[in-house]
Amino acid sequence: MPFYYTLTVGLDWRSLPQREYLLLCTMMKLYRTVFRRSVLFYLRGMNKKNFYEEIKYTPILTTRAINDAATIAFWLIKAKPKKIKFSNSLSMFSLGVIDRNHNNYNRSWITLEYNKNTFFLKIKYRVTVHKRKNKTQYIKIRIKTNKAKKHLLHRILARGKYSVIIKKENSGIVAKIIFSLPNPLEMKIENKNYIAGVDININKIAVTVVDQSGNYISSKTYTYKQQQEGQTIRDIVKDIIKQFGRKNVFFVIGKPESPKIYRKDYPFSKIIRIFLSRLAREGIPARIVSEAYTSYLARIKETPGNNIHEKAAYYIARRGIGIIEKVKLSKAKKIINHYKRFLKYIRFEL
Repeated sequence: MPFYYTLTVGLDWRSLPQREYLLLCTMMKLYRTVFRRSVLFYLRGMNKKNFYEEIKYTPILTTRAINDAATIAFWLIKAKPKKIKFSNSLSMFSLGVIDRNHNNYNRSWITLEYNKNTFFLKIKYRVTVHKRKNKTQYIKIRIKTNKAKKHLLHRILARGKYSVIIKKENSGIVAKIIFSLPNPLEMKIENKNYIAGVDININKIAVTVVDQSGNYISSKTYTYKQQQEGQTIRDIVKDIIKQFGRKNVFFVIGKPESPKIYRKDYPFSKIIRIFLSRLAREGIPARIVSEAYTSYLARIKETPGNNIHEKAAYYIARRGIGIIEKVKLSKAKKIINHYKRFLKYIRFEL
């Protein structure tokens, strides 16, 4: 399943001629009117065919823009909200729809373009030349970008699957580009020379890098606060991927098998989702394995690493490439008495 993101960018509306700026505001007002009328029609139980004749001749807006407003209204009513409240904000939504082969493609009335190291939004509108003759024209508005946003915009153009929301705010006009990226768990891990194992604990995240043979390369431990887990963990994940996320590395994340009592206080699944979301954004593959008994292995075997968490991350990375750990039989007797499930993850030798 792909990961969906929203990239918010500012639009250079000050560079537009006054006529085009007023036309853009008028389009947003008309789009809002079509959306509200569509909601009211659906609430009355009318089909799309019954009221489409009334809204399809809305001036300036293209047929696809009108269809998008009616489609969003249909989804809103289908969700059965308890209360519907219209806001006075001005916005337009260009949907990315699905064809018969279940492939996404973008509707062409708001498109993203790249020309001379600059990104633009191209907005289509129609002008009535004669009674039933329409002429299509465009408003081209520049997007304000930085280095990180340019990288994402290039990836969006390469995939070609996105939806666009144009919204007027107090600071000006902004665009929200909704796009999808492939799941890192489904990416190929071929031609990857290094493996980064991740061990997630109650207040620490340890990362250990090994090569294809399972030999130790480097490691580091990060500490986060429980009171502000969301933002702090995101910063840590960003630092981890910035330091260890090279082109020839893929991540192996250990999934903690914690009791239900600890899942509310220590949201390990949330940390894993943050990891996968950031890896999808950077285009780095990942795998998830069980971290059962990795800390116990770190205690009974000589393992490289600065602490118990980095040693456990070492075994997680090796487990991600299919290496089964070996324990001498003299030590195995103690393990069998206490842990029967341990036999799934190790192999004994005389």
